Amino acid sequence: MKSHSFQCDKLIRTKAGDCLTSQGAVLKTRVLSAEEIVPYLKKKIEEEAREARQAKTSEHMIEELMDAFSAGYALLKALGIDQEAFLQGCKAKDEKEGSYEGGLCLTHITLPEGHPKLRHYQNHPEKYTEISEYDAIKD
Repeated sequence: MKSHSFQCDKLIRTKAGDCLTSQGAVLKTRVLSAEEIVPYLKKKIEEEAREARQAKTSEHMIEELMDAFSAGYALLKALGIDQEAFLQGCKAKDEKEGSYEGGLCLTHITLPEGHPKLRHYQNHPEKYTEISEYDAIKD
């Protein structure tokens, strides 16, 4: 039987290989060093967030969010951050700055010259397209 090999170079769950090998797959894995794991976890969070964004059903989205959450927890541990303290910090930030639960969407922002956030928006045109003031107020 012909086989096909693929380079993956991605972080997987510790038991993910069991299912694949039971179906005839041959895996080559390695254990990442402490220095390597942080970038791999960041990449995993991005991958899972992208998959959650692309999910078509709530069940699939929940599965991908669980993966992102699990990778996030592993990243906290790799960085030596106490998970409970982190969650308390999230709660405190929500209380101070508000949460995302209200669904508030910023559609435009107009900043005066010299505003402390102006450079941030100008330095990220891939995220923030500069528009005319007319376009900002006509909505």
